[in-house]
Amino acid sequence: MKDETITGRLVRLVRERPGYRDTLEKIVKWYDENFKCEGCGSRNLKRVGKHKYKCTRCGYNTIIIGFHTMDIQATPAYLVKLANMGILEVTYRGSASGVYYMPKDIDVIRRVLRLSPREIEVPPPRELSIPDDLFEPIVGYDDLKGLLIDCLKKRVHVLLVGPPSTAKSMILQEIARIDGSYFALAGTSTKAGLRDVIVEERPSILIIDELDKIYNPNELSILLTLMESGFITVTIHGRRERVYVNTVVFAGANTTRKIPPELLSRFLVIRLRPYTEEELRKIIVNVLVRREGISEPIAKYIAEKVIIEMGSRDPRDAIKIARLSGNDKKKVDGITRILKRYKES
Repeated sequence: MKDETITGRLVRLVRERPGYRDTLEKIVKWYDENFKCEGCGSRNLKRVGKHKYKCTRCGYNTIIIGFHTMDIQATPAYLVKLANMGILEVTYRGSASGVYYMPKDIDVIRRVLRLSPREIEVPPPRELSIPDDLFEPIVGYDDLKGLLIDCLKKRVHVLLVGPPSTAKSMILQEIARIDGSYFALAGTSTKAGLRDVIVEERPSILIIDELDKIYNPNELSILLTLMESGFITVTIHGRRERVYVNTVVFAGANTTRKIPPELLSRFLVIRLRPYTEEELRKIIVNVLVRREGISEPIAKYIAEKVIIEMGSRDPRDAIKIARLSGNDKKKVDGITRILKRYKES
């Protein structure tokens, strides 16, 4: 692999994952303290064996095995990643003592650390692989489906607004099928920290259901910055770093009343109408037949149970029943009775 290729990959990694910069700095510090002749202290060592180095100044032979993750207090997964990239070499692997590493070219690491993140070329967005059958289970909205696909390809942020039973969640769940997407339910998934989710996952598509239930001003500020610039600012060991993620946001909300105007202005807002009962039946049958492998007669039977007996307008209830019952009509009846009983109580 050419040096320029290794450097470029490492530069991008440091920009996208700031934690790696700290690890690389620790590797350089270990190297400067340990890679030297035991006889005269010279750093002019020539490798003459797997762990043996000969000093070109005094001729003394020095044994240097490498560093262990505990030697530099690094995250093991980071070292594995750097080794897979060709930045580090595995010099020893023991069942009890673990793995030891050496830099393949310390000058490459030094060069990357001298660069400011702002000097690094912004990586292009990952090309999305959109399934041919995207949105097929969704009844109607044929013109909207094409618009949403264009928004995905051209990186336009979209907010779907409407009351329950308007297919908001179904549309978002369909988008979640695309590789590189991350689905977050506001108020639950975001409790882990929206910043951490974005930096660690670096999704091409961030999907947020119930956007109107994000109340934390800090979370809203992070989302606003991401949508405006494509960057997230993080602090690593006291140093602020800007991480480029280039993420498009697709979100759903029941209302826009609680969404700050400055955040709302970043979205293409699309307002959806509630489905009719007949449209809802078609959606449930489509989903169960196409996605769950349920026969059409049983799918129609489950749709009636969910809409009429359970009084639900949520296709997800039908999916749950289908997964529990399969194509067994008696099981559909039994599960429906149980759900009705405990819903009523």
